[in-house]
Amino acid sequence: HTRYRRSLSSTGRDVNFNGSTVMPGMPRDSLTIEFGTGEASGAIVEDIVCFNPSTNAVVTSDLWVKDSANKHATDQSGCVNMHFMAATDLSSDPFIDFGFDGVMGLSLVGLSETPEHNFLNVLSQVLDNSHGCASQSFGVFLASNTHEESNIAFGGWNSERLAEQLSWTPVHDPELGHWMVKVKGLRVDNERLDYCDDGTCKAAVDTG
Repeated sequence: HTRYRRSLSSTGRDVNFNGSTVMPGMPRDSLTIEFGTGEASGAIVEDIVCFNPSTNAVVTSDLWVKDSANKHATDQSGCVNMHFMAATDLSSDPFIDFGFDGVMGLSLVGLSETPEHNFLNVLSQVLDNSHGCASQSFGVFLASNTHEESNIAFGGWNSERLAEQLSWTPVHDPELGHWMVKVKGLRVDNERLDYCDDGTCKAAVDTG
């Protein structure tokens, strides 16, 4: 896979959690993130992240706001200046079996070290808010066969991928950081179970 090297980037900056620049030879903040059955450790970097069709992650161009006062905005549509973790150590399980270049978390702010390290929070600051909730929306399409390609759309969703009209539900306990929703009922082989009839069931929506 493609490796990110901070030393080869002309726009990258070594930073601490608070955004301050790490001076050469000085200690810096580090963190460890749990990922499934394993974990990743590394340091914080600030650099420009861009979306384009080759990454299967796109943002509608008319939503981008170019604002010189916004520290996350850039001169190029589809690019955002943000903080991310550059991994220096990965557990063999599960990463030894993965071929992707990195992991882009889509949690709510509650799971992030700071709001500045939350991808969706940063992205919403550079998208036009006049389109209702578009700046904080995204849609994921997961391919079910080799003839399709999975993709993700930010600032909305791809209507061509919808099998039915969208339904909306509030996020339960958003401060926890998960896309948690209440479960009204469970069915197995089209048979309704009474497991959630007391109204206490919750589930986290996750692409993994």
